[in-house]
Amino acid sequence: MKQKLLYTIIALLSAGFVSAQKPWSLQGNFKGEKSVDVIEANSMTLGYASMNNTLAGFQFNSKVNTKIKFAIKLPKEYLATFVGNAITKIIVGTGGTTTGASVFLTYDLNGTPFNTQTFTPTSAQWNTVTLNTQYIIEANKDIYVGFAGTAVQGVFWVDYLSDYESAGDNFNYSTDGVTYVGWGAFGYNSPVLALVEGNTLPQYDLNLKSVNIPSVVKSGQQFTISGTVNNAAAATITSFDVQYKIGTADLQTQTFSGLNIASRNNYSFSINATTNETGASLPVTLKVTNLNVNQTDENPANNSYSTTIAASNTVFPRKFVEEEGTSSGCGYCPRGIVGMAYMKATYPQRFIGISVHGNMSWADPMIQTAYLNGLSGLGLTGFPEASYNRLIMDDPAAESADYYYHFMDSLSIFSLSTNANYHDATKTSIDITTSLTSVLDVSALSANLAYVIIENNVHGTASGYNQSNYYAGGSEVMGGFESKPNPVPAAQMYYQEVARGIFPSFKGANGSVPTQLTANVSANYNYKITLPTSILNKDNIELITLLIDNATGEILNADKTEVKNPTGINNLGTFIFNAYVENQNLYIESGVSETIHIYTVSGVKVYTTEKTPGITSVSCDQLPKGILIVKGSSGWVKKVINK
Repeated sequence: MKQKLLYTIIALLSAGFVSAQKPWSLQGNFKGEKSVDVIEANSMTLGYASMNNTLAGFQFNSKVNTKIKFAIKLPKEYLATFVGNAITKIIVGTGGTTTGASVFLTYDLNGTPFNTQTFTPTSAQWNTVTLNTQYIIEANKDIYVGFAGTAVQGVFWVDYLSDYESAGDNFNYSTDGVTYVGWGAFGYNSPVLALVEGNTLPQYDLNLKSVNIPSVVKSGQQFTISGTVNNAAAATITSFDVQYKIGTADLQTQTFSGLNIASRNNYSFSINATTNETGASLPVTLKVTNLNVNQTDENPANNSYSTTIAASNTVFPRKFVEEEGTSSGCGYCPRGIVGMAYMKATYPQRFIGISVHGNMSWADPMIQTAYLNGLSGLGLTGFPEASYNRLIMDDPAAESADYYYHFMDSLSIFSLSTNANYHDATKTSIDITTSLTSVLDVSALSANLAYVIIENNVHGTASGYNQSNYYAGGSEVMGGFESKPNPVPAAQMYYQEVARGIFPSFKGANGSVPTQLTANVSANYNYKITLPTSILNKDNIELITLLIDNATGEILNADKTEVKNPTGINNLGTFIFNAYVENQNLYIESGVSETIHIYTVSGVKVYTTEKTPGITSVSCDQLPKGILIVKGSSGWVKKVINK
């Protein structure tokens, strides 16, 4: 997956959302050496970096005398099996021009360390610092293990190849050489490890690190349960079992053998599962057990996972929504423009893109302060960066396709269909009706509807419509931007999917979704938006509807529609009519209640169904292969191919 080489840091100030160039970048031409230190017997290293990786340069632009602090958090839950053993050494990766280096231990990042020790770094490699005063690990205490120093030439060293642990890596820096900006999460792996020694180190502790289970599955259809385990103890793991149970079905066991999971290493597993049950909240439990055939895990507290899933015979495709933070003044944001265009062209039925602009090198006239504030609350730290269904925040270039591949089989029990009409001929406001349908009875739904206005082909003449372009000169192919100047003149720029507002707020309208839904009975919500004056051409706007889970914040499903003429003018055009094949289903979308007929090209009727507004799915197994004609009784016709 593509690394984020340079982006921007975002500050939320009382005056609103502003951004400035993030003062660091990874330099691919810097490589450090692997450590030559020998790790003693009866010892383990704790941390998030890997000594098996070479180090990469982490440069604060051209700043000199840059102060930095890295620290890793070792949570008390993880340290529980190490209580009574000692942290005897701290291993850090440093650059050769680092001065004033020290390591430290503290209970509080903002407090005074209880153990600090200076050392002289070795050039560009891992350094092992033996503590003059060992720390005996205590019960029920979080520990931060850190490193501080000054980079004479502005270059430090990090390990960015290991799995990033957002809850464990922290950093604090000062580009003026005096004042630290404050601790924050670090976007790579802090080059800090703690070496623990003792006679009572845990031997068997396989941590169930992460689990991925679809939130919605189709009954009787295979789906994937995947996850990652981490060997948090000393002994190498050669096999383990995963026990799982779905709904009221019998407990299932799958064995993974022939492995070689060394201490602190991860292993990813995958299970093909099915359920024949239906329901909005089927319980799912999963447990890792039976290490190396007959060994008992010494820390069973981190071995289990439980959740609920929705399972139904009828499901809807879940739209893939990308909300991207970008700026015309951001030199790396062309890759977001290219990524968004690729996704829109490649996955037109499922992909919904939203470009949320902010200021950077100059004032961006398309700025959306309130929207950016909402994305910042999800973890947006710079430009270009994007949220995917409000579940994941990452780069908007290659990562878009990666995450789409992960989500493309993602399903929903909810169908959305929105009609949007200008209120009158002045086109200053739009009237909205959203129809929400669930294929299952839902008794305790907590969700809101939010509406986003986007404008396409946004073109202006002011300098703020120039696009900063660090890809100029052809150093990296980037969708044609490599052959354009820096900045790209406004005359050559036409911005797409530009957010013009999110209504009534980032989290949606309270009360817009009933707490109880009856299966296949639509719930309607009416809303009116006064259009922002920032819109340049109202013929180029579209309305996006987001169904947002209030508990998790994720987007459960979405809909995109054109804004049509006032009600009563071209009424049929106010609705979406569509049919397409995906995931072994034929999906039929319309905004009215009507009869749907499906014919072969020779005119033979092969299927008929009555549908309410929204999306209806038909299994492709029920239909003949080849070209099919889908007709709605309201008069629309679509051609599809069942492969």
